[in-house]
Amino acid sequence: MILDTVSRADMYANMHPRLREAFDQLKRKDLATLPLGRNTVKPYLHVDVVQGEMFPQAASKVEVHNHYIDIHVPLTGWELIGWMDKGRCKTLIKTIPEKDAELYQESCVSWNELRPGYFALYFTGEGHAPMVGQGAIHKIVVKVALQD
Repeated sequence: MILDTVSRADMYANMHPRLREAFDQLKRKDLATLPLGRNTVKPYLHVDVVQGEMFPQAASKVEVHNHYIDIHVPLTGWELIGWMDKGRCKTLIKTIPEKDAELYQESCVSWNELRPGYFALYFTGEGHAPMVGQGAIHKIVVKVALQD
């Protein structure tokens, strides 16, 4: 997991060739006006736009992706977002293949505030619990597959 400011995202762009493309999406001037849902940039790169009510921490579920890295960026509102090593996830609730997601019952072991101007990057195999808090949020999740 990486938590940092969007203005420092270029520091991480050379970790993988596709991460440069993913972080370039954070510089788009039209992020706030993109339509809700999946916006495909390339077959391995998507900008998902999410807008909605957040969940109480007690109702959060850990999600793990095995093929895509997630980069979460709030546009308006802020959220708590949890982190958990997949090795601690024991109780699988369900698998959602079309979203490359496994949902687990366990509670995250670490929580961070994620506000506009910041991003949280979750590598494949890292559990995370987004959309925790009160009120509504408008955010993007850049999803990048590191291999075909």
